[in-house]
Amino acid sequence: MTEETQTQTQEQEAPKPQRKHKVPQGWITPVEATHMLVDGGLAKSTLNSAQLYILSRNATSNGMPVAHFDREGKRYEERQVDPVTGQATTRPALHWDGIEGEDGIGSFKDWWVNRPKRQPGQQKPATPEAQAQDIVDESVEEAEAEELGGDEELQEAE
Repeated sequence: MTEETQTQTQEQEAPKPQRKHKVPQGWITPVEATHMLVDGGLAKSTLNSAQLYILSRNATSNGMPVAHFDREGKRYEERQVDPVTGQATTRPALHWDGIEGEDGIGSFKDWWVNRPKRQPGQQKPATPEAQAQDIVDESVEEAEAEELGGDEELQEAE
């Protein structure tokens, strides 16, 4: 056997890397969603598909309508991970227009258009409970200041 023939045989026998599985028909991946948003004028051209993957991982906190599908097409609400390797066994998928019914899911396009906007450096909005506590704290401080009066307030400040 010549050296060239051996190389060809080894190349033929080398296992091909496993490709990601496709999501079911009617569903789109975050990469496809990125293109649809940009092409439809719903997002700036600087939107990166990785941003949508990150949002899909935080769907429980941001309300993003996402489902996860394994290689066989079984749907999960949460990302599934192989317990041994730690590799994801499911892919996130979005539905552009949404699906109604018991097994339905919200429209990704509507979620994107109506999602809360945050400016860079802006803190997350406070929960109603935290806002109520701030109001209570402020009113208690004001009441205490009124009780102390002019000179006593200065003495306490010192």
